[in-house]
Amino acid sequence: MIKAEVNQTLLPRTTQVQAVWLAKLLHLAAAALRLRGTHTLSIAFVDQATMRRLNRTYRDKDRVTDILSFAKVGESGSLGELVLAWPFVRNQAKKNK
Repeated sequence: MIKAEVNQTLLPRTTQVQAVWLAKLLHLAAAALRLRGTHTLSIAFVDQATMRRLNRTYRDKDRVTDILSFAKVGESGSLGELVLAWPFVRNQAKKNK
């Protein structure tokens, strides 16, 4: 099982990810990974300006990217942190249908 710690405070309510959809996705991911026990995953949905700043800070690339991932070394049961530029990800998904 994957327990998510979700932060969407930077997104307008109309573009936030629905909890039901996220729960289904996490369930599928846990099954695919054959996880046993409870694991935590931090997920932050951010706007494009925030993602550009994070990408510049951590990867020295001054542009928006769709997702950044960070490992949480030494934390038992932690799967790390994902940061998604949600509007950017949604637009990519629409283009690649």
